[in-house]
Amino acid sequence: MKDFRLELNNPPNGVYFTGGTVTGTVIAVNDDQPKDYKAIQVRIVGAADVHWSEERGSGEHRHTVHYRAHEVYIDTFVHVWDRNTAGGGQFPVGNFQFPFSLQLGSGNLPASYTGTCGRIDYKIEARVMKDGIFKRDTRCEAYINVGSVIPINNPQLHTPKAMEISKTLCCLCCASGPINITATVPRTGFCILKDAIPVEVSVENGSRRDVRQIVASIRKHVHYTAQGHHRYDNVTVASVASEPVAAHSSTVWRPPPIAVPNTPTKLLNCNILQVTYYLTITGSISGAINPVISIPITIGNLSMTTSPKTTKQFRSE
Repeated sequence: MKDFRLELNNPPNGVYFTGGTVTGTVIAVNDDQPKDYKAIQVRIVGAADVHWSEERGSGEHRHTVHYRAHEVYIDTFVHVWDRNTAGGGQFPVGNFQFPFSLQLGSGNLPASYTGTCGRIDYKIEARVMKDGIFKRDTRCEAYINVGSVIPINNPQLHTPKAMEISKTLCCLCCASGPINITATVPRTGFCILKDAIPVEVSVENGSRRDVRQIVASIRKHVHYTAQGHHRYDNVTVASVASEPVAAHSSTVWRPPPIAVPNTPTKLLNCNILQVTYYLTITGSISGAINPVISIPITIGNLSMTTSPKTTKQFRSE
């Protein structure tokens, strides 16, 4: 086979969604002689893979343990050429273009994702299936970006949320007054590249120490699961910081709303890799464990006024 390749008809924004159709063409050029091929197959496989390793033991007993998990969401194929339907003959000489169409299942497939210890991929593979156990099949492949529709128009996500934390600092046998921090957001659902998160933070510093700053952050929490074990990654995707809050003083901090950046949405329908988000409010205090408030938020891509055809989806860490 002189030339064998895939050409995909990319959808708007380059993102496929569950129930959509992947279409394209297999280009096959045979300029030599008729070949004893069984079929030319186009296959789509969508799967998640998780892997990480940990060191165990010490000294001569120290060893590395690997944790792996695999989960398949779609695996289907079509034959664009088959000798049984081509009269039982050989694959002829010539330049050929074989159009194909494969549907992306039903339900809501997990979105494509790449992380430090795992990934979710959707691969389109074209394969020349040859006779004989010693003949290697000819293959070519392409990866597509699959998105999930994550709406934020659920009424529960449009309800204000407030959380508070109190911390008392101790110096030897003497305890100072508490530091009380309250964080409030008007809702907990936000769209990527469209919304910004407004937050109000009330600080009552009854202690003898200054609060060096209050930091409001959008934090991505990634949870990997394999063989009954777990691995977590926490990444700050955006943040803003306040001025110090002096000892025995109080303030209400209203920072500029934090723009939701180019980040993957909340990840659904995957049992071995989950992505969730929190708005965290952290008080920075010298010589003490920092008090932290974590408000669960949903980062989605479908607002009240957005249709799935124009939904944005990003594949990144």
